[in-house]
Amino acid sequence: MTFVSYAIGWHKVRLILTLLLSFNLTYLYLRWSPHLIAWVNHVRVGLYCSILLTSGLAVALVFGPEDPDAAQKHHERITTLLWALLGPAALVGAAVSYCRLNLWSAYVLRRFRNAPPGEKARRIYKFGDPREVSTKLKNCEIVRSCSDVSRSWYRQ
Repeated sequence: MTFVSYAIGWHKVRLILTLLLSFNLTYLYLRWSPHLIAWVNHVRVGLYCSILLTSGLAVALVFGPEDPDAAQKHHERITTLLWALLGPAALVGAAVSYCRLNLWSAYVLRRFRNAPPGEKARRIYKFGDPREVSTKLKNCEIVRSCSDVSRSWYRQ
């Protein structure tokens, strides 16, 4: 996004590219959760949702009405919307990240708990990518280190 803001000279094209790139960045962080500590991922997704909102409102600001009086009211409305929605967008993004990570983790753990003994791991849950395995292992380590469950439960 930094490259786009300096390299693209057309204002409208630059804002549309920034909107697309911020959407992509938000999606990537929401999908992969790359950090070891979960709350860091949630905060990052929340911040990227705020950036996505800002990019979207910047596009709406540029493609406003042509009439100067209507344009002034439009600019004021968009600015008010930005200030009013910036914090809630971050909170919604963090909440979506939290829910997505916890629901997915609970689903995968339930599949492994309810699997018949001796079943191969790849048949219990088919991970689509090695990064998903990494994310799941990070969550299992956090659960293991934070709970008072006996070691025998983990061997099952």
